[in-house]
Amino acid sequence: MRFQNQRQRRRTGNAGLSILCVAMLLTLSMCASDHRAVDMTAPTSPAANQWFRPSPAPNGKPLDQSHWKLVPKTEESAAEPMLQTASWVRLTEAQAQQLTETSGSAVGKATPYLLRAIGSPVGTSGFEIEVGTNGDVLVYGGALSRHAVPIERRAIVAWLSQQPHEVYVSFSVAE
Repeated sequence: MRFQNQRQRRRTGNAGLSILCVAMLLTLSMCASDHRAVDMTAPTSPAANQWFRPSPAPNGKPLDQSHWKLVPKTEESAAEPMLQTASWVRLTEAQAQQLTETSGSAVGKATPYLLRAIGSPVGTSGFEIEVGTNGDVLVYGGALSRHAVPIERRAIVAWLSQQPHEVYVSFSVAE
């Protein structure tokens, strides 16, 4: 009887592991960048696609959301020209406060940088930032939608402990 219980537990454990593996594969496949889910006919999409620069191998750690702020639409006209020729720009604390429309102080001893990002005005969208040990930064935008979504250029102010080496910009849509 004890032997049967051990065999059953082993089978159940393997089934749980199999379910976990399948769930991870499904999640990865849904998060993969799918340009068919991007509406390239939208007026903002071709310009946003110019900023698309996927990471060769994401290896960073997530940057806490308290260390970055999305530039609001009201300040986009000031932020976008700054990112015309560079994927990141070092900011003064005053510039960071103006672009984020906040009056808060700096995050520790970190320096504010303006980073390129791609987002969508449609569906449930959000951003994540990962910072690698070598200074590479991945700015990831994503949306949940059952239909193709337009994409647009966005800007993010991030307070980083070191100057970015490379900035990679990615976007994907999941159902």
